[in-house]
Amino acid sequence: MRGIIHIKSGSYLFRDDHGYSPIIFAWDIHAPIENDRVVCSKWGKLPKRYIAEFFNIDNPPQTVSYQPLLGDM
Repeated sequence: MRGIIHIKSGSYLFRDDHGYSPIIFAWDIHAPIENDRVVCSKWGKLPKRYIAEFFNIDNPPQTVSYQPLLGDM
């Protein structure tokens, strides 16, 4: 799974397509970038009560507003 999740605490770019299963890595899309890095959160599962936009992270749709964060990955 890859996409953006909107939860009560904010919006996060997330992905679980890595070799560290079952961890989900998530980055707050509104967090400031410090020292060329964004803080990464590690979740054991998706939070409750969320709205998610799923997409191919290698070819994201142009209609979403997180393009600068994806360029840093």
